[in-house]
Amino acid sequence: SGRALLENMEISNQITRLMIDAARTQSDITGDGTKTAAVLTGELLKKAHPLLKMKVHPRVIIDGYQKAGKKALEVLDNNAIDLSIDDEASLINVAKTTIGGRVTGKSKDHLARLIVSSIKVIAKMSQGKTKVDVDNIVTRKKDGGSINESYLLKGIIIYKDKPHAEMPGRIENAKLALIGSAIDPFIYETGETLLEYTLSAPAQMRSFKEGENKFYRGFIEAIKRSGANTLFCQKRVSKTMQAFLAKERILAFDLVSEKDMVRLAKATGGSIITKLEELEPGDIGSAGLMEFRNISGDAMLFI
Repeated sequence: SGRALLENMEISNQITRLMIDAARTQSDITGDGTKTAAVLTGELLKKAHPLLKMKVHPRVIIDGYQKAGKKALEVLDNNAIDLSIDDEASLINVAKTTIGGRVTGKSKDHLARLIVSSIKVIAKMSQGKTKVDVDNIVTRKKDGGSINESYLLKGIIIYKDKPHAEMPGRIENAKLALIGSAIDPFIYETGETLLEYTLSAPAQMRSFKEGENKFYRGFIEAIKRSGANTLFCQKRVSKTMQAFLAKERILAFDLVSEKDMVRLAKATGGSIITKLEELEPGDIGSAGLMEFRNISGDAMLFI
């Protein structure tokens, strides 16, 4: 690529460094157009050279280029046209131009159609204008296939395998509980600090185990009361709790990222609850289908 070519050149002077910085900035912002940026930068420097020989101050030249840049943007805005969300052919052409030269042929056509299809799914009308919240589009990448195998999923993919062998691998009409705190008797009350206990007699061990089991049964009852059959926890779920949940055929995940928790809440209509005992039926999200699928050798949760 243009960026790689420039970055591997031997830097002989500050002008070369300027060209490399221009290409790097262009690549970071748009992902394409590095050679164009380098050519334009070279032409601007070429035009500036005779002005410098005429003793024109560099600041004056810079101000002139900045004014020209603003004028160029003004001309572009004046020549811009409004596109309807229903004008699929034009939108596909815009997408193909945006993709640039990194992808070509049928793959480029395929990606452009996927982009337009995803935008049409999430587009909403507001005050006579089409609004698109790009946070509602997430790209999941996986090695092992071709670009043409990419497809649009109206849902969410979580990069997690089944946590426990006895938990279900497929749930229709899934009901989701979203929990922000840890579900572990040793850290539940303190949040992050592991509690320590000193036991000096067998009776204390029995009492401790009874208390631990009571803790887990209380949570199971809270989940059942809410109607949830799937649990997503932002922090840790103890192995013992996972075993209890597996016996009840409840699918449970821990250490779910904050971004995924927010996306789950938005997509399913659920609410993220701080403590499990606060969970109410109105906080539960819903999904038509939840199942694990094997993609290039790795299991992923499709919602």
